[in-house]
Amino acid sequence: IDDALNDVPAAIRKKYPFELEKAIHNVKFIQHHLQRQDEYNTEDQDWGFVAMVLDRLFLWIFTVASIMGTILILCEAPALYDDTKPIDRDLSFIARKQFSPTSDLE
Repeated sequence: IDDALNDVPAAIRKKYPFELEKAIHNVKFIQHHLQRQDEYNTEDQDWGFVAMVLDRLFLWIFTVASIMGTILILCEAPALYDDTKPIDRDLSFIARKQFSPTSDLE
């Protein structure tokens, strides 16, 4: 930035007053700063897009893993494959009344 006036030939540059050279230098500095800011903003937007894509990908992975895990846990429940007769039907007074053949007649 200090050499911003290097593209102007020395013979022409010496004709400018100091204030004008300083103004040209300041304008070049602002132009350079705005170019760098635009590059930074473009790069920031690119990384934001990458983050959004990865976020969506991990959301789908988490959703599929959660659903599959839930299904696997529920399918492994012991009550699904247990064919033994419940013990309360034999030992419980209420169950004997409820499931006895005479209760259907009453």
